[in-house]
Amino acid sequence: MAEEKKQAPVGEAKGGGKEKEKSKLSSQEAKAVAPEKKEEAPSERKKIRKINKLSLEEIEEKLKNVATTMRGISSKYAQHLLQRREELLQKKRVSS
Repeated sequence: MAEEKKQAPVGEAKGGGKEKEKSKLSSQEAKAVAPEKKEEAPSERKKIRKINKLSLEEIEEKLKNVATTMRGISSKYAQHLLQRREELLQKKRVSS
């Protein structure tokens, strides 16, 4: 009697039956949600602009953002923004 073991049906032994159904549902749900995200993405998406194409106001805004998110302005990106700001300020002084 001790040698007799209960064997679960093949589908339940590994839990595959219920998990497969869940994975199918989740993939179907993902397909249903995906088109909605695609429709929203272009309207909310901002175009990434190169540093040398930014205006002085945009550079100032990005510097504030970088200072808060990166905890300072020691990154290369911040240094490039600072350099571009100086270039724009010099052009503004010369033209004035």
